[in-house]
Amino acid sequence: MGSSGITAEDAKNKLMRIGFDVDALTNNHFMYMKAALLNRDDVAIGISHSGTSKETIKALALAKECGATTVALTHNPLSPLAELSDYVLINGNRQGQLQGDSIGTKITQLFVLDMLYTLLVRDNPQHTRQQKYKTTQALD
Repeated sequence: MGSSGITAEDAKNKLMRIGFDVDALTNNHFMYMKAALLNRDDVAIGISHSGTSKETIKALALAKECGATTVALTHNPLSPLAELSDYVLINGNRQGQLQGDSIGTKITQLFVLDMLYTLLVRDNPQHTRQQKYKTTQALD
C-alpha cells in the first residue's frame, strides 16, 4: 500500500528480469484475491514500514493460511506484520508520522530487496544469466 507499493513494483521488475513469476499489488482487493490463491510453493512478501498496515497484514495472513511462506519487510520487528510472518527483513530508517514517504525509507527498503535479489542471483548464476539475457532480448 502507499509508497511501499512503489518499492514492491521495483522488486517485481528486478525479479521478473531473472525469471521469477512475481506480482506486486497495491489494490487491497487484488492483494486479498491473489493471497487466497497461493500455496506452499509460493512466497508472499508484505512491505510496510510501520508493520501496521491493515491491508498488508490481512493479505499476508491470507497467504499464510493457504500455506505460503510469508516474509515481512518492515522497520518494526515487533509489529503485527512481523509477528505473523515466517521471516522478517528489517529496513533501518526511522521516520516520524509526517514522513510516511521519505526517500530514506524508500532507499532502505530498496536496499534490503536488492540484497535479496543479489542472493537469488548468487544462488544460481548461470540460470539467472540465461533468464536475464532472455528478458533483455525481449525488450529490444
